[in-house]
Amino acid sequence: MIKSITYCKETAASEFETSMINRAMCYYMKQYHIIRGNVEEVMDVYTKQCAIMMNSLDLAKIACVFFH
Repeated sequence: MIKSITYCKETAASEFETSMINRAMCYYMKQYHIIRGNVEEVMDVYTKQCAIMMNSLDLAKIACVFFH
């Protein structure tokens, strides 16, 4: 059974504060209507995804779901 997946809040906060190039790319994509949402909200979700914490066994179990 897969445990609850969490993220490292410190890592996510650090990424959010220092991801200027990613933020610039989001604003560029927003200008061309590729991103329609709020850029800061998109960056918040993105940086949390970058800080996901799980072990390799949990990752392998998730991969099995997509494989089948």
